[in-house]
Amino acid sequence: MSHAHAVAMPAADNTDWIRISLLALLLVARSHAQDDATNGARQPKVGFQGPCHRNCEHWIVVGNGYLDRQGYQAVRNSEEATCVAWFSKLKAFDPSLKITVLVSRHGVERNRWSAIPNPADVPVCPVLVTYLPMVSENTRLWPGGYHQPIFVYETYMEGHDNGRWRNEAKRNSSLFPSCPLCASGRCEHRHAVHGPTTGAVFIDFLERSDAVRRIDVYGMTFRHDSFRTYHLDWILPRDIIPTCCTKCRVHEPEVVQVNGTNIEVIKGPTGFTIREVPQPRSSPPSRQPPPPQKNVILSRRSAVDVINFVGRRQPRLNRAGTA
Repeated sequence: MSHAHAVAMPAADNTDWIRISLLALLLVARSHAQDDATNGARQPKVGFQGPCHRNCEHWIVVGNGYLDRQGYQAVRNSEEATCVAWFSKLKAFDPSLKITVLVSRHGVERNRWSAIPNPADVPVCPVLVTYLPMVSENTRLWPGGYHQPIFVYETYMEGHDNGRWRNEAKRNSSLFPSCPLCASGRCEHRHAVHGPTTGAVFIDFLERSDAVRRIDVYGMTFRHDSFRTYHLDWILPRDIIPTCCTKCRVHEPEVVQVNGTNIEVIKGPTGFTIREVPQPRSSPPSRQPPPPQKNVILSRRSAVDVINFVGRRQPRLNRAGTA
């Protein structure tokens, strides 16, 4: 099957060139689709296919974090009318699981997308700063087509605004503007170099959509390393999304990531158990997971206990930088 190639960047400084280039890409893809149709191939979808909410009342949103058995079961047992959104890295995706839409920063295709059994049935919801990556970084149109973009503002782009690279969103764009926790512009995208995370932007979009009534969120812990400040919701208090998203039911596993290791905290009759969680595999097992590698019984739940548990693997440095 023929694919449309990326459109070259013109020399003109016209700010509309990106949209024109994207339109050209769509038209080229359409011509290839017509050629392929004569050979019996299925035509790829062209043009934007309406808003990302798809008029679904119930959404299951699966992040790129740790997905526990509860999350897998919710996706497998979801009703036909329920829409399931996965994010572009597809870290915990299994080909047997339902997928309605792919949420992708910049609308750029990734290698893991090849795991989707019927790509022509799965459109992309592009979360864009600018249209440019859809034109310059894709060598073809995704077979499932694209929904209308959701725009995010990144202050990083302010230093690159030369008429070609520019923010399409307004500078005062905000997460959950009607939420008291976001009063006085506290949740405006511009307060972080790369704005909010893709997950926060998509959840905020669904929260504002009148068609959506319920959002079940899995694979998002809303925990982060304190030194990572390039996304807005990593700077804000971690209860911003669970509190401000009134339609959300956040099924958050008791998992944190320390030094690249997923740690799960499990409440038990004698205290709290900490265990290392195996990294997600391309095909999650249908049977019970393997026994945990390590278990430590704690008298109380504490983030310090978790950090100390993992910190035994390597020397901890003092303020002078020595062990």
